[in-house]
Amino acid sequence: MSNVFKWGCGLLVVATLVLGGVATFYGVRFWNSSGVGDAFGAGLAGAQYLQAVQDKNWDQAHVLLSSELQKTVTPAAIGEAWQRYEATHGAMQPHTDPTTQNQSQQPGYFVADADGLTVTNTDGKQTAIFKGSMNFATSGVQPMTLRLVKENERWKMAELPFSQT
Repeated sequence: MSNVFKWGCGLLVVATLVLGGVATFYGVRFWNSSGVGDAFGAGLAGAQYLQAVQDKNWDQAHVLLSSELQKTVTPAAIGEAWQRYEATHGAMQPHTDPTTQNQSQQPGYFVADADGLTVTNTDGKQTAIFKGSMNFATSGVQPMTLRLVKENERWKMAELPFSQT
Protein backbone atom coordinates (compact mmCIF):
# COMPACT_ATOMS: atom_id res chain seq x y z
CA MET A 1 0.00 0.00 0.00
CA SER A 2 1.42 3.37 -0.92
CA ASN A 3 1.82 6.25 1.51
CA VAL A 4 -0.37 8.44 -0.71
CA PHE A 5 -3.22 5.95 -0.36
CA LYS A 6 -2.78 5.78 3.44
CA TRP A 7 -2.72 9.57 3.73
CA GLY A 8 -5.74 9.86 1.46
CA CYS A 9 -7.73 7.40 3.58
CA GLY A 10 -6.65 9.16 6.77
CA LEU A 11 -7.68 12.57 5.42
CA LEU A 12 -11.01 11.15 4.29
CA VAL A 13 -11.71 9.81 7.80
CA VAL A 14 -10.69 13.10 9.44
CA ALA A 15 -12.78 15.13 6.99
CA THR A 16 -15.80 12.90 7.64
CA LEU A 17 -15.44 13.31 11.41
CA VAL A 18 -15.01 17.09 11.17
CA LEU A 19 -17.95 17.52 8.80
CA GLY A 20 -20.09 15.21 10.96
CA GLY A 21 -19.24 17.25 14.04
CA VAL A 22 -20.03 20.54 12.29
CA ALA A 23 -23.32 19.14 10.98
CA THR A 24 -24.25 17.90 14.46
CA PHE A 25 -23.34 21.25 16.06
CA TYR A 26 -25.43 23.28 13.61
CA GLY A 27 -28.24 20.71 13.63
CA VAL A 28 -28.56 21.00 17.41
CA ARG A 29 -28.43 24.80 17.18
CA PHE A 30 -31.18 24.78 14.53
CA TRP A 31 -33.27 22.34 16.61
CA ASN A 32 -33.01 24.61 19.64
CA SER A 33 -33.41 27.96 17.86
CA SER A 34 -36.22 26.95 15.51
CA GLY A 35 -38.59 25.90 18.28
CA VAL A 36 -38.83 22.35 16.94
CA GLY A 37 -37.19 21.01 20.10
CA ASP A 38 -39.52 23.06 22.29
CA ALA A 39 -42.59 21.90 20.41
CA PHE A 40 -41.51 18.29 20.72
CA GLY A 41 -40.67 18.69 24.42
CA ALA A 42 -43.97 20.39 25.22
CA GLY A 43 -45.94 17.72 23.40
CA LEU A 44 -44.05 14.95 25.18
CA ALA A 45 -44.63 16.56 28.59
CA GLY A 46 -48.35 16.85 27.89
CA ALA A 47 -48.50 13.20 26.83
CA GLN A 48 -46.66 12.13 29.99
CA TYR A 49 -49.12 14.05 32.15
CA LEU A 50 -52.13 12.52 30.39
CA GLN A 51 -50.60 9.05 30.75
CA ALA A 52 -50.10 9.60 34.49
CA VAL A 53 -53.75 10.69 34.82
CA GLN A 54 -54.93 7.74 32.73
CA ASP A 55 -52.93 5.42 35.01
CA LYS A 56 -54.36 7.26 38.05
CA ASN A 57 -50.78 7.84 39.20
CA TRP A 58 -51.47 11.10 41.02
CA ASP A 59 -47.94 11.37 42.47
CA GLN A 60 -46.41 11.19 38.98
CA ALA A 61 -48.96 13.67 37.64
CA HIS A 62 -48.03 16.02 40.49
CA VAL A 63 -44.33 15.85 39.60
CA LEU A 64 -45.25 16.99 36.08
CA LEU A 65 -46.92 20.19 37.35
CA SER A 66 -45.15 23.55 37.34
CA SER A 67 -43.48 24.54 40.61
CA GLU A 68 -46.11 27.27 41.06
CA LEU A 69 -48.96 24.79 40.65
CA GLN A 70 -47.29 22.21 42.90
CA LYS A 71 -47.50 24.76 45.75
CA THR A 72 -51.30 24.86 45.58
CA VAL A 73 -52.32 21.45 44.18
CA THR A 74 -51.74 18.14 45.96
CA PRO A 75 -51.64 14.74 44.27
CA ALA A 76 -55.00 13.99 45.92
CA ALA A 77 -56.48 17.18 44.41
CA ILE A 78 -55.43 16.02 40.92
CA GLY A 79 -57.25 12.74 41.54
CA GLU A 80 -60.35 14.54 42.82
CA ALA A 81 -60.40 16.87 39.80
CA TRP A 82 -60.11 13.89 37.45
CA GLN A 83 -62.86 11.96 39.28
CA ARG A 84 -65.22 14.95 38.98
CA TYR A 85 -64.38 15.28 35.28
CA GLU A 86 -64.84 11.55 34.70
CA ALA A 87 -68.17 11.56 36.59
CA THR A 88 -69.47 14.19 34.16
CA HIS A 89 -67.89 12.99 30.90
CA GLY A 90 -67.44 9.25 31.44
CA ALA A 91 -64.34 7.13 31.11
CA MET A 92 -61.73 7.84 28.46
CA GLN A 93 -62.46 6.00 25.23
CA PRO A 94 -60.39 5.18 22.15
CA HIS A 95 -60.32 8.14 19.82
CA THR A 96 -60.46 8.04 16.04
CA ASP A 97 -58.47 10.78 14.36
CA PRO A 98 -60.96 12.18 11.82
CA THR A 99 -58.15 13.27 9.48
CA THR A 100 -56.50 9.85 9.17
CA GLN A 101 -59.15 7.48 10.49
CA ASN A 102 -56.44 5.86 12.62
CA GLN A 103 -57.87 4.54 15.84
CA SER A 104 -55.74 4.76 18.94
CA GLN A 105 -54.96 1.60 20.81
CA GLN A 106 -55.03 3.47 24.13
CA PRO A 107 -58.06 4.96 25.83
CA GLY A 108 -57.92 8.70 26.21
CA TYR A 109 -55.73 9.25 23.17
CA PHE A 110 -55.16 12.96 22.71
CA VAL A 111 -55.61 14.05 19.10
CA ALA A 112 -53.92 17.38 18.43
CA ASP A 113 -55.52 19.93 16.14
CA ALA A 114 -53.61 20.59 12.90
CA ASP A 115 -52.44 23.95 14.22
CA GLY A 116 -52.84 22.97 17.84
CA LEU A 117 -49.41 23.74 19.32
CA THR A 118 -48.20 27.25 20.00
CA VAL A 119 -44.90 27.93 21.77
CA THR A 120 -44.17 31.49 22.90
CA ASN A 121 -41.28 33.22 24.63
CA THR A 122 -42.25 36.37 26.51
CA ASP A 123 -39.67 38.13 28.68
CA GLY A 124 -37.64 34.92 28.90
CA LYS A 125 -40.61 32.79 29.98
CA GLN A 126 -41.50 30.01 27.56
CA THR A 127 -45.06 28.75 27.45
CA ALA A 128 -46.93 26.32 25.23
CA ILE A 129 -50.60 25.82 24.47
CA PHE A 130 -51.54 22.45 23.03
CA LYS A 131 -55.08 22.24 21.62
CA GLY A 132 -56.81 19.06 20.63
CA SER A 133 -59.53 16.68 21.75
CA MET A 134 -60.15 13.51 23.72
CA ASN A 135 -63.00 11.02 23.57
CA PHE A 136 -65.12 10.12 26.60
CA ALA A 137 -67.82 7.48 27.09
CA THR A 138 -70.69 9.80 28.06
CA SER A 139 -69.93 13.12 26.41
CA GLY A 140 -68.04 11.92 23.31
CA VAL A 141 -65.24 13.96 21.79
CA GLN A 142 -64.37 16.94 23.98
CA PRO A 143 -61.98 19.79 23.18
CA MET A 144 -58.94 19.74 25.44
CA THR A 145 -56.31 22.42 25.98
CA LEU A 146 -53.03 21.68 27.71
CA ARG A 147 -51.10 24.71 28.99
CA LEU A 148 -47.42 24.22 29.78
CA VAL A 149 -44.51 26.31 31.02
CA LYS A 150 -40.80 25.64 30.68
CA GLU A 151 -38.92 25.53 34.00
CA ASN A 152 -35.24 24.65 34.28
CA GLU A 153 -35.22 23.30 30.72
CA ARG A 154 -38.20 21.00 31.40
CA TRP A 155 -41.78 21.44 30.28
CA LYS A 156 -44.37 21.30 33.08
CA MET A 157 -48.15 21.58 33.21
CA ALA A 158 -49.18 25.16 34.01
CA GLU A 159 -52.78 24.23 34.84
CA LEU A 160 -54.94 21.17 35.41
CA PRO A 161 -56.75 20.42 32.14
CA PHE A 162 -59.47 18.43 33.93
CA SER A 163 -60.29 21.04 36.58
CA GLN A 164 -63.40 22.25 34.72
CA THR A 165 -66.40 20.01 34.11
